[in-house]
Amino acid sequence: MAKKPTYEELKQRLRELEKEAVGRKRAEEDLRESEEHYRTAIKHSSDGIAIVREDTYLYANKRFVEIFDYDCPEEIVGRSISMTIHPEDHERVTEFNRLRQQGKPAPSMYECKGIQRNGKAIYLEVSATKSIYRGEPVSLVYFRDITDRKQREKALKENEEQYRSLFENAPLGLGIGDEYGNIIDFNDAMLSPGGYTREDIAEIKNMSQFFYVPDERNRIFAMARRQGFADQAEVLLKRKDGTPYDALLTLRLIQIKGNPCWQAMIQDITERKRAEDALRESEAQKSAILDASDDRIRYVDKDMKIIWGNKTTALVHGMTLEELAGKTCYEAFVGRDTPCDGCATVKARETGRIESAEIYQPELKGIKGGTYWNAYCVPLKNEEGDIEGFIQIGRDITVRKLAEERIHILSQELLKAQENRRQRISQYLHDHVAQDLSTLKIGCETLFDDDPDAPPEKKKRVSELSEIIQGTISAIRGLAYDLRPPGLDQLGLIQSVFQYCEDLSENTGLIVDFKAAGMDGLRVDPDIEINLYRLVQESLNNIKKHAEADHVIVRLVASFPNIILRIEDDGKGFDVEGRLLKASKEKRMGLGSMDERVRLLNGSLRIQSRLMEGTKIAIEIPFKEKKSG
Repeated sequence: MAKKPTYEELKQRLRELEKEAVGRKRAEEDLRESEEHYRTAIKHSSDGIAIVREDTYLYANKRFVEIFDYDCPEEIVGRSISMTIHPEDHERVTEFNRLRQQGKPAPSMYECKGIQRNGKAIYLEVSATKSIYRGEPVSLVYFRDITDRKQREKALKENEEQYRSLFENAPLGLGIGDEYGNIIDFNDAMLSPGGYTREDIAEIKNMSQFFYVPDERNRIFAMARRQGFADQAEVLLKRKDGTPYDALLTLRLIQIKGNPCWQAMIQDITERKRAEDALRESEAQKSAILDASDDRIRYVDKDMKIIWGNKTTALVHGMTLEELAGKTCYEAFVGRDTPCDGCATVKARETGRIESAEIYQPELKGIKGGTYWNAYCVPLKNEEGDIEGFIQIGRDITVRKLAEERIHILSQELLKAQENRRQRISQYLHDHVAQDLSTLKIGCETLFDDDPDAPPEKKKRVSELSEIIQGTISAIRGLAYDLRPPGLDQLGLIQSVFQYCEDLSENTGLIVDFKAAGMDGLRVDPDIEINLYRLVQESLNNIKKHAEADHVIVRLVASFPNIILRIEDDGKGFDVEGRLLKASKEKRMGLGSMDERVRLLNGSLRIQSRLMEGTKIAIEIPFKEKKSG
């Protein structure tokens, strides 16, 4: 039988139990404080934190919800981890999680692609540790959004690749050396002028060994150290075989990852130097050729001040080349303070391209009377593309222009004479031939009025002759109408064009929609009037013959200082350039005739056409307004 504990023993045991109870209570309180501390830390962590069991989320903090663009943790808890992992990385992440759950080696941290609720892909840095949650083994997974960092890395990589490509494919030799000139990097263009290979460069090691003249090397490096660069220095560099070649060297002191380095750019100018030597050798010959030209040839700077001129320029204007030098061309030859109107050099300075212009000069030093000039200007640019000067070529075209004006006047007179002759022929046909034929027709029709018993065969024969005469009368009147519309002088341009369009529609079935605006109250010069009529006539005739159109719109509008004629059809269209080229070789037919009429009236003709989309003709004729009354 067991011995009963004494009172003191019971009392001592009670005290021990009380101490254990107090300790347990304190431990429970410490545990609750610790859990609260870690729960708060997880809740407000800058990383997304989730508790995962096998393939299921059991918990997600606020930052996790934000990273994956959800509204609350309840949208995540209880769902598969695959909902937040991009399909590209799903198998890999699932395998890592499986290995970790089985206690096998798995990466403690890795990068993968995630997917937000809206389907947008993001980049994640993921780390995981094993833990116990509510008595069960789980994985505590940390997610950090590194999308911005990955995008910056991608952009940086692309920039590096781009600049590397530029470096490797640059047409000039590029090299990088440290502060002592030891070669760090170079492109293939650095090798070709000297005939080196990459293995040769590896043996050379230092930039200074490329210089053919040591003193030149020391001078250029000293200059570059003093001012941080040496630009476009002409130097002699050494080929692999030890022979020299001419080059342009640009040397700059730069920083690469905080370290001072030399950047060298080399351009082989051997051919350029040869060309310069050849140019100098042939300079006298070229000067002789330029001096022998009848054209006025000048070299001016960007401000149009004369630097050089050929002998023709000086002799014609009665000045020496020394007197011309330093003066602007417009000051020296025209006595102006500003460039001439329409100056080709001003245009070339604005556009950077070769320009030409025809200029009339009422006065010119050394030349009496007004003159016409064909001015031709070539801009001269430096290697940066900036204009440094111009070559001006002036050709006196006065004789040609006066001849052209005379031809123009003669052509106008010829056109007037043709129209006058047409008018006389039209009147004669209408007033005499047609009238005589009408009288003859009446005579045929009344031939047997006094002989009712005449044989039927004779009556029939005379009737047939009368019909032939009537056809001839119609043909004569049509011919007279084509030569000169009878209503043009009496009814005016608008009514005559309207009547022509109506007749054409009635005879051919082609619908012609004619309207005029702004023409009422205007008295148009007869030459312009008949030519506008002819332009409408020839346009509609072309459409009738070639366009296969159903509908034509004709608009005649007076808009001072021009009369505008627009004709548009819905026909099959044509190749404008090819047709105009063909028309230029024709004599007063079709488009060629129209173009000639418009030019003789100092007007402009524009034609737009596309196959199966119709044709548009726009004609503008200048005129002086004359009010009737």
